[in-house]
Amino acid sequence: MNTNVFDGPQQDIPAVLMNRDRRVAKQSQLLRENPNQVLVAAKLNIPGPFKTSPLIRRFFEAGLHRLEDQWLVTG
Repeated sequence: MNTNVFDGPQQDIPAVLMNRDRRVAKQSQLLRENPNQVLVAAKLNIPGPFKTSPLIRRFFEAGLHRLEDQWLVTG
């Protein structure tokens, strides 16, 4: 297993900003289309130019699964 957190593609600032704008647009669309629903956005704030890697993805997915499990327990 590769344990290097920053073993992924580099992102420059324009790409990071474009991804943010795309995420905001999608969230806005979802809220318009589903005005009576709650939108939960999960993301990681990763410093530096390496925003994703296999290890970061696994960490995110583990946290997301934990959140979903908690919703099932309390729902």
